[in-house]
This record gives sequence, C-alpha cells and structure tokens, in this order.
Amino acid sequence: MTETFSRHIARGIRAAILGAILLPAGFAHAAPPTAFDPRLSFVLPADLARDALQQCSRTTPTGVQDTWLPTGAQIRELEAHLPPALARALTAHGGSNRARAVMRHLHNVGLQYAGFVVAGRKIIYVNGFPVRKVDFDGTDTFAGLLDAAKDDHAIVVCDGGDSFFGVEYDPAKKTFAHFAFNGVV
Repeated sequence: MTETFSRHIARGIRAAILGAILLPAGFAHAAPPTAFDPRLSFVLPADLARDALQQCSRTTPTGVQDTWLPTGAQIRELEAHLPPALARALTAHGGSNRARAVMRHLHNVGLQYAGFVVAGRKIIYVNGFPVRKVDFDGTDTFAGLLDAAKDDHAIVVCDGGDSFFGVEYDPAKKTFAHFAFNGVV
C-alpha cells in the first residue's frame, strides 16, 4: 500500500513539474490580440478631418477633393480587416519580430478616422497611434494622446517609430493601400 501511494505522489509531482514547465511556454506562444479596443476609436468631424493630413514624418493622402463622415458599420468592417493587413505591412516594413511586438499591443492602439474623397472615390484615412507606453521611470509617455483624440484633435506626432501609422481604406473595395509609418527618433 505504501509503495502504491508513493508512486501516486511521484506521478503527481511529475505532473505538477511538467505543468509548471509547459504552462508558461503555452502563454508565451499565445496568439496576440486580434482586435482593437473600440473605446479607442474616433471619427474626426468632417470640418477637422484635414488636420490628420499634417503628419510630419510620414506620407498622407494627397489630392483630397472633399471630406465625408464614415459610418459606424464602415468603421467596424475596417477594424475587422485591419489587424492582418497591419501585420503584413509591419513585417514588410520592419521585419516579423517588430510586427509581433506591435501586434501584441493592439489593445493600446488608438485609431482616428477621417473620410476623404480622392480622385472621385471615398476613402477612410486611418491615423493609428499608441495610447500607452510606460517608460522605465514610470512616466506614461503618450498619456495626452488619448485625451486629445477624445476632444476631436487630430493626432500628429513627429517621429515615434512604427507604432504610429497611417493607411487608406477603400470601403467600396474593402482594401487597404499606402501604409505609412512614422520615422524613428
């Protein structure tokens, strides 16, 4: 009886050790978030939309003829398709390691939307930016960006790296074009 009990204990200990080894490995390979936080998405009013075009370290749409207001349904559709498109663009721009690093933090990405008419077609310009980055000293580097976005101010940041991006979305074709990332400091 004692030998059987000892074997059960030994099996239990081995299972606990194996679980302790494999559990963190499973978390390390967990898939990154695949959705943006809708509380961090803002449509710029048509009269302020052109302010989003004043980016200083990345290209933005040119030849804008007019502005318009994207609908909630168009924004939801865009956000559903943006993560894989962003991952592909980041991989092409900065490599797969950088893409994984940015994609792990989608829940901290703010998105502003501006509706433009370019060459007679409607596009939605996406202005992406991080809303949280805590530095080694505890300072929240981007604390003011979210408040500014909530107050309908276009987010314009010089440099900052590829956590800041812009892209054009064609709601009729459901395609993304012209990903652009901010320069590095």
